[in-house]
Amino acid sequence: MAKEWKPGQLQAINWRQGELIVSASAGTGKTSVIIERAWQIVRSGLANVDELMIVTFTEDAAGQLKTRFRERLDQKILEEGTAAGRAFLRDQLHRLDRAQISTIHSLCLRIIRDNYFILGISDRVEVFPPEHATLLKHQIIEEMFESRYAEQGESGQRFRDLISRYGGRGVDTIIVQTLLSLHAFLESLTRPDLWLDRSRELARCYRDENPDLTKLDAWKFMQKQWLGDVNKMCEEFDRLTLKVAEYRHDKAREYLETLSKFCRDLAQSLTTNRLSELQELIQQPMARSPQIRKPEDKDWWEPIRAQVDLSKERLKEILGDIGSILNPNHTLMLQEQAQLIDLLLDLVDEFSQRLIARKQSQGQLEFDDLQRLALKVLTSPNDSDGTIIPSEVADKYRNLFKFVMVDEYQDINELQDTIIRLLCRPDETHPDRCTNLFMVGDVKQSIYRFRLAEPEIFQRLCDIAGQNLGLTKIDLADNFRSRREVLDSVNAVFTPILTGEELELTYDRGNQLVCAAVHPEIQIPMTAEIHLLERKFQAQDNGGENERNELLEMEAVEREALLTARRIRQLIDSKFPITDNGQTRPIEPDDIVILLRTMHNVAGRYILMLRRLGLSAYCERIEAFLEYPEISDMVSLLTMINNPFHDISLASILRSPLVGLTLSELAQIRLAAGREHFYSGVLKFMSENPLSPTTSKLRSFISRLERWRRTAGCCSVGELVQQIYLETGYSDYIRATTPDSSGVENLDQFLKLAWQFSQDDQSDLRSFLNYLDIVQERSTPISSVQAGAGVGVRIMSVHASKGLEFPVVVLGNLGKQINLTDTRADIQFDRNLLFGMKYVNPSNFTKHDTLPLLAIARHARHRDIAEELRLLYVAMTRTKEKLIMIGSERADSLSKYLQTVQPTPDGKFPANLVADKITPLSWITLAMASTPNEKSALTTLLTSNNETTQILGVNSLTFYPSAAIQEWSLTTTGQAADEKSVCDRLNAILNSSTDTLPPQIREKIDLVISQLDWQYPFEELTSMPTHFSVTELTQQADPYENITLTESDRQNQPGRLTKNIEITFPEPTVREAIDRGNAWHRFMQVVDLTEPMDDENIARQLSQLAQRGVLTADHARKVDPLKVERFFAGVPGRLMLENLDHLYRELPFNFLINAQDIPEALRPKSINEPILIQGIVDCLIDTETGVIIIDYKTNAIDVSAVDRMVEHYRTQIHLYAQAMTGILRKPVLSAWLYFSEPNAAVQVI
Repeated sequence: MAKEWKPGQLQAINWRQGELIVSASAGTGKTSVIIERAWQIVRSGLANVDELMIVTFTEDAAGQLKTRFRERLDQKILEEGTAAGRAFLRDQLHRLDRAQISTIHSLCLRIIRDNYFILGISDRVEVFPPEHATLLKHQIIEEMFESRYAEQGESGQRFRDLISRYGGRGVDTIIVQTLLSLHAFLESLTRPDLWLDRSRELARCYRDENPDLTKLDAWKFMQKQWLGDVNKMCEEFDRLTLKVAEYRHDKAREYLETLSKFCRDLAQSLTTNRLSELQELIQQPMARSPQIRKPEDKDWWEPIRAQVDLSKERLKEILGDIGSILNPNHTLMLQEQAQLIDLLLDLVDEFSQRLIARKQSQGQLEFDDLQRLALKVLTSPNDSDGTIIPSEVADKYRNLFKFVMVDEYQDINELQDTIIRLLCRPDETHPDRCTNLFMVGDVKQSIYRFRLAEPEIFQRLCDIAGQNLGLTKIDLADNFRSRREVLDSVNAVFTPILTGEELELTYDRGNQLVCAAVHPEIQIPMTAEIHLLERKFQAQDNGGENERNELLEMEAVEREALLTARRIRQLIDSKFPITDNGQTRPIEPDDIVILLRTMHNVAGRYILMLRRLGLSAYCERIEAFLEYPEISDMVSLLTMINNPFHDISLASILRSPLVGLTLSELAQIRLAAGREHFYSGVLKFMSENPLSPTTSKLRSFISRLERWRRTAGCCSVGELVQQIYLETGYSDYIRATTPDSSGVENLDQFLKLAWQFSQDDQSDLRSFLNYLDIVQERSTPISSVQAGAGVGVRIMSVHASKGLEFPVVVLGNLGKQINLTDTRADIQFDRNLLFGMKYVNPSNFTKHDTLPLLAIARHARHRDIAEELRLLYVAMTRTKEKLIMIGSERADSLSKYLQTVQPTPDGKFPANLVADKITPLSWITLAMASTPNEKSALTTLLTSNNETTQILGVNSLTFYPSAAIQEWSLTTTGQAADEKSVCDRLNAILNSSTDTLPPQIREKIDLVISQLDWQYPFEELTSMPTHFSVTELTQQADPYENITLTESDRQNQPGRLTKNIEITFPEPTVREAIDRGNAWHRFMQVVDLTEPMDDENIARQLSQLAQRGVLTADHARKVDPLKVERFFAGVPGRLMLENLDHLYRELPFNFLINAQDIPEALRPKSINEPILIQGIVDCLIDTETGVIIIDYKTNAIDVSAVDRMVEHYRTQIHLYAQAMTGILRKPVLSAWLYFSEPNAAVQVI
């Protein structure tokens, strides 16, 4: 049956007269329109297939277009009744293989290969994989900076000054990223040289002694912004004045009238650029709010006052910005920045030249080169005014391509637009237009500005269409994809909040989606769901339940992921109906997609929660490969092997299945670390808590880590990864805990990647990790990693979902703030506003905004927020049947905010109000508050103490307070079922079927029960470490027993942590005692014993050791010179001074003893196994006849406690003696314990 086309679609299909732009909203069938238009052109004989040029922006979309056109030709061949007709269609089918249906990069590559001789390059030119091109750029900048650092004279000093100010106090990372971004931006311009010339001219303007700021583009931009804001405030104050007049309150009315007049005066001064008047206004005090004391007045005044305060805050910001710009120092700042701008422009020019030379020497190109070289082929040498003159080659392609069709035109940039127009036939009547150009796009779906797309090009064409300028516009709004409930939700969200101005678009009736899809009617409500979780998580009394402990430890994104998994589990278990080929069927995991704004550090958590509930999940795109939990664990582990002091990676590994610590245990380690690195905290925690179960886990991991670090120094990355797999059994763990084989397949691909990298010249671990960092930062696909078909729930970024559709869409992590980091950068650039830099004071590194930076940053912020709103639109419109939105917000803050905002009478919110909030979830909830009734219901809902669901408008909103979240179940399914319950069920079967159960079945059940009930015969050893420190063997029960405390200190002393016990951290007294002991031992290890050991000389040594960094200043303060002098005056000290040539200090050792020889509390009852003991002897004197052992104790004890403490440490000293005798084959002549307080030396042996 022939398809019924809507009028707008038919008009687009049949249009042949001049340039046409089609604004096609989401789901309006634009791909079908392009295919039908191409078919009608070919069918009518206007052009052959290979005389069409069809361009889109992804390889997948290009492949889909070609496949669908092939299917159309195949079908028409079967339907054609004449031989001539079939011959014509077969000819078109043959021509299809060489038809130019491709991405713009593929088009440019064809132009280059067709005309390689013009460019003087090989006809077999190859294109770099994206990640290799990125690595090459970093290498070139590193080489360039090395030479710049070595430069002497003024040039070298300017470079070092730039790095010092803007690189982060000597770190050049920020400047590197700035250069890379600036180079990429310039590559998107048709004439980058003109932009550079304008920027240099701007720097020359800054050098003027008295530059006229009002002539700068930055001033004109900010002037327009300030005027817009101030005029809105005038309108707001006037509106509130009328409202206050109803209550006949003169003071409140006068207050608002004063504010309104001030804003009008400010607007007048800004309009006329009267800077002196602006200075006077800035210095005027702001009107103060009147005191409203009557309770009956406060009810109406408080909401008004809250709105006024918001406007006043913005007004103060404007006055502050203007004041800083009019400050005389501002001109001096710009003058000083001029030479730094010149330097940055020189650096990017040098980088470009080096990059071109390196790529030419290697005979390869990157994707950005394709467009630049194609432009070179298509243009003739032109004048410096920027005029583009088509070349003869361009004329040849214009004759070849009779019709040009471009999809996704909203994501084009200036250079791409220029190339396309060079390939089109010009309109003689309207020189800027073309006669055969057909463009399709939707500015509401422009989401690739990070790839330098310029939606302004498409929007500008839409704005001028229909003005008799040779350009026609057609709108498509009928949506053939989504259920009415989905479209109602989209329209309800964007109509109130997408209100033009800085948001770039107005979502009016002409932009609203119209439902044209036909879906079977079902009984289940298909209302769009919004799930709002309380972000501020407050712990309730959990009664010792482990599941609630785990929920308390989760981050907000993990709780969102858990809720997502629970909701998906519900949909599948309830056999939720979806439409398939016009019929309904139960939902399957493959029907569901989870869309995330960013995959980094988020996708892996969703996969973990889905797997936990027995659901298979996979990342759709290979760019997200590093986000899989198993791959993330491997990367973190490799980072740790390369550098143990990488805190984030260490924390990640300790939480992973490779170690398995809880957040409570991590908190203990963080406390032990203090201000030091996390790794130092691990070592310190192990030393101070030798018997802790946490220490047992850590000890095993640290031992493996050291072994892997040795391996990394002598083996390739591939060998290292393979060794880790073998030693940890991690692949087996993933196989057992993953519902499908995807986890193991990912690990196999990672090993393959490591082996492939090992074949390169720079194949060490550090280079491999740098490579992965670049891939992750830039979301670059790894060319050697293949994306599998995937099974189960798909997880993908919103960007990757563009152009796709799914039966059920879950939008996750909606409470995450959008990334506005670029708008806060110290150095920024813009197509029209050029360069802006913060002024950084070189003496104290304080930072000050400048006019150019303010303008660029404000423009960038507006641009980014507008794009984030479009991202939300794209995400929501991927849905065919069921839309679910999930995020976390602080309910109290959100409720308070919603009470202060007021929509306009037509239910819309001003653009500046929308732009103040920077999370998608806040925009969604703001839209739900566009009517008084919904606003009241929403704010009430956000105060609920229970999980509550309410229909608000066309959406269903469920609020989850923290108390309700803690009631969630974390029960897993499938292979994770409890073994005991399995045994119980099997025993029940045996008991209830004594007579009816066949003997062979009974035997099999007995076998299964015996296997599940089997216990390891040496279970006692599995909970016992394979090695102990001597301290562990001595301090059997209490790791703090060697510290004598007062009774009040003991009451505050922390116990060892067990599950469900609140964390208590060591009190200062305990920490100080530990630090004092560490300081004494460190000093006794490094003190120069050839110097006199009197208190004055010892104090001098302490000061020198601290200055040299051998001792920390804190440790030096904790060593008492008088106590050291007293020690060397005693017997152990004299023994050390008399045997300097035979003296060993802080001597580590390892020694094997039988398990039955360790203290009884730790001894296994009936097993003889060798146990490795480890220790450090404080001081060993190795004489010809035997050895002397000296051990220091810094315990603050009374004289009366010495004998008791000697007995306590006697085991330790005897273990030292046993080890030294066994290792050195010499007897122990004597062993001494020295207690610094009360200066007591006791001979133990």
